[in-house]
Amino acid sequence: MYRITRSIGARLDALAGPQGVAGVAPILAFQSVADGTVSTEAVVEALFRRLAPGGHALVLFDLNRFTAALSLMLPSPVNRASSSSRGRRCRSTSRC
Repeated sequence: MYRITRSIGARLDALAGPQGVAGVAPILAFQSVADGTVSTEAVVEALFRRLAPGGHALVLFDLNRFTAALSLMLPSPVNRASSSSRGRRCRSTSRC
């Protein structure tokens, strides 16, 4: 992984113009702030700061605190009519 990452970084440097790397389709990246395998700083510095403006977005999330927010979510319409022993479902794309 280290060699691949270094190779991609070198290619980005070679493609960079005065405004950054242009012509890249908009990138949407999701980064866990709780995950120690890839630092948020590395994602910002090694990727996003090298890109020319173009609608790129970085979404930061913290799964460790997600369970605390479950009590704030409304039950889904499916579960409102019947109380299931499987627990609550919430309106979310994540597992609840």
